[in-house]
Formats: sequence, C-alpha cells, structure tokens
Amino acid sequence: MKMLLVMVVVTVGGVVAGLAQDPGEAQDALAERQKILKAADQLDLLVQQNSQLTQQLAALQERLQKLETVSGELRAQLAQQQKDWATEREKLLKEVARLVATGGKTGQPAGEVGAPPEPVPAAGLEPGFEYVVQAGQSLWAIADAYQKNGVKVTVEDLRKANNLGKNDLLQVGQKLFIPKK
Repeated sequence: MKMLLVMVVVTVGGVVAGLAQDPGEAQDALAERQKILKAADQLDLLVQQNSQLTQQLAALQERLQKLETVSGELRAQLAQQQKDWATEREKLLKEVARLVATGGKTGQPAGEVGAPPEPVPAAGLEPGFEYVVQAGQSLWAIADAYQKNGVKVTVEDLRKANNLGKNDLLQVGQKLFIPKK
C-alpha cells in the first residue's frame, strides 16, 4: 500500500515539475502532494493500530479459553460436591430414621441401662435408686429399663424427682434419683 502511495507521489511530483511554468498550478500540485503524504502517514498509523488490536484480540481469546476451562472444572467440582452432600444427607436421614425406629437407642453398649442397683435410701426422702447417666441414654430408656426390672417408674416420675423440665436432655455422668414405688 505504501509503495502505491510513493508511486502516486512520484507521478504527482513529475506533473508538478512539468507544470512549473504556472505558479498557481505548482502550488496546487504541492498542496495535493502534502495531502497524499499526510494520508500515507495516517494509513501507516492505522495499519500499526490494527496490528496492535489483532494482538490484543488474540491475547483476550487465549484468556477466554483459559477461563472457560477453569469454569468447566469448577462446575464439575460443584456437581461432585452436590452429589457428595446428597449422599451424606441420605446417610444422615437413614441414621435418624434408624434411631427413631429404635426409640433413640444408638446401639452403643455404653448407652444400655442395666439392672437397677439396690435401693439407696436418702435421709428423710422417699426410697429409691441413684443412677449415673451414660452416653446415649434418655429418660425414656432409663424408665423402661427400671420398669422391666420391676420398678414402677415413669418418665414423668423421673422429671419430678430430679427437677427436670420438659427437656429430656441428659448429660453423661449426671446423677438421677429413681423413686421406688
């Protein structure tokens, strides 16, 4: 493209030299030559800018490709995480269902209630038993175990005797008084 402009300028220069006899025409030819040189410079500038923009576009396309790859990897990880959470949720729901079906018994030997100990009469209080709560036990399980061993005690009796509210939460090692009826 630049070569074409040089040829045009040389041609215009030859015409200007041939028309040197008329000063007005010579000035017009000189002005035309300056316009052509200015246009050639602008064209060079546009070619440079186009080259820079093409390089920037290539760099942006490369970054976009990398981002799409990372995005795909993140989507795969998220899908796997959601599957893992769903699996864990199902396991937890099955465990809760099992616990509900077994009346809250966890199946841990430490949570089983054995035979009631011998009565421990408290000074000035009604006769009964002292019991130390173990892991996984509830008022219901403790009352049930004592009932199976001939002590007529209910969950409500245990609440009243131990000043417990409607909350059946027990602590491991907590001592309970089991009233004997």
